[in-house]
Amino acid sequence: GAALTDVDLCERDPGLAYRVNAVGTRNLAMAGLAADAALVYVSTDYVFPGREEPYWEYDAPQPLSVYARTKWYGEQIVRDHLQRFYIARTAWMYGQGPRNFVRTVLRLADERGRMQMVTDEVGSPTYALHLARALDRLVRLPAYGIYHLANAGVCSRYEWACEVLRLAGRGGVEVIPTTNYQRAARVPGRVALHNANAAALGIVQPPWQEALAEYLKAEAHA
Repeated sequence: GAALTDVDLCERDPGLAYRVNAVGTRNLAMAGLAADAALVYVSTDYVFPGREEPYWEYDAPQPLSVYARTKWYGEQIVRDHLQRFYIARTAWMYGQGPRNFVRTVLRLADERGRMQMVTDEVGSPTYALHLARALDRLVRLPAYGIYHLANAGVCSRYEWACEVLRLAGRGGVEVIPTTNYQRAARVPGRVALHNANAAALGIVQPPWQEALAEYLKAEAHA
């Protein structure tokens, strides 16, 4: 399936966000029922408002934005209509494709030689390939339920950008830390996810730094 993941666009057009992320999910759930198939629903750490300690899979969501709220609707729709489902919450995902945070950082480094990045938004950068591998293992098991599947560890957007530049050999590029960046949507301050349910099945994600290094190596050889 697909989702509308542009957080600020969702804030500007909540009707579109609802149609894609909620109604679209209901259509998939109905198709799953008709085909007697299990459904994988990829959700987001943004369903949580942020706090110092990590979130467990069964902590109560409290979405702050239209995007987060419509993804939370999707989770509820899946749980209400299906008995066989995997809800997988992930975070700050990047991978193949023309746009992602890592590519943006490298583009800004080449075009400007400096950039600003926030220190008050903290999460777990997650390599899409690692998420896909974890989901592939998960769906081979009839262990339905809610899972957190993000690369291990957390960092700020500032720390993530600095590590991107270091690994890419652009350590001389200046990154200016900033706070309270103004945007259309409210986003969580700090969200770390316990992956207890997945770990109990032997599905453990590597640290985000290792994942980033693997991604950059793959991009260099693409």
